[in-house]
Amino acid sequence: MTAFRWLAEFLLPGLPIARPLTLGGIHVLPVPRGENERSHSNGHLTFEPDTHLRDAEARAHAQSQLELVALAATATGGSVGEPVVTSVRLDNQADLEASGVPIPLDACFTLKWKVLAPDIDETAVIKGYRVALEFGPQEAPFWRRAARWLWKANSEAHPYDRFLALWIAFNVLYGPKRIDSEPNAIRNYLAETIPSEQVARSLLAGVIEEDLRLLGGSGLSLRRDKSWPVADELQVALGTPETTPSPRQVLTLSCLVVYAVRCAVVHEGGFDIPREKEVGLVWASGRVLKAVLMHAFKSRLGV
Repeated sequence: MTAFRWLAEFLLPGLPIARPLTLGGIHVLPVPRGENERSHSNGHLTFEPDTHLRDAEARAHAQSQLELVALAATATGGSVGEPVVTSVRLDNQADLEASGVPIPLDACFTLKWKVLAPDIDETAVIKGYRVALEFGPQEAPFWRRAARWLWKANSEAHPYDRFLALWIAFNVLYGPKRIDSEPNAIRNYLAETIPSEQVARSLLAGVIEEDLRLLGGSGLSLRRDKSWPVADELQVALGTPETTPSPRQVLTLSCLVVYAVRCAVVHEGGFDIPREKEVGLVWASGRVLKAVLMHAFKSRLGV
């Protein structure tokens, strides 16, 4: 049987590692940081389909495999971006041509993209990759979809675009829990995925307290008649130095205020507050969403 051995080279934005990784046919290499260099890794992968592929098909296959690595890394590094296949080629072309096998090749292309990030735990990436390999046909597209929007958010400089990409990633996660309303879907999702005060406390440890205070002081409400002062409820839940707040309640109300921010941005065109305060609120909402998303990936991938 003819073996078509393909070699794909790639970049993994936001995946700075200290040592080479080998994941099946995927070889990831660390890239030294320059003074102003944004972090990434590069490498190559090989695969052997039974039939000849066009370049676009080979690239799509490589991309699919690399997305599992990036998905695993997403749980450990908050700046991971979508992987980029920089080139593909038929590695054993000379041997195939010598044996009389016709090789119709397309032109390939090169792209580069770099994202700043701290070093990532290689062991966690390997563990998460192995878990991702076992995803079923329904679960794999679900987590890939959420990851792609998170990667998109990591590549966005504009705070509103970044926030909305993060929101869509979150929406992918809680969407299956929707029965009647969006707020109830959010509450149902958090009740299931944050099963205890300890888990909520651990998640909130990665959230800036000032962001929570900013959300609580926003005065935002839910429902069309503004009858649910959810921001005021968060402000009460955050408590005072003399009280001990419930981490689960704080987390749930924070996500509901973020939902109110999303509604204001998408449906109302903004807020009735000064522009600089509005932008600060959008940034705070994005950071809270990022923490929730990172917790979701860590939990599912076991890292």
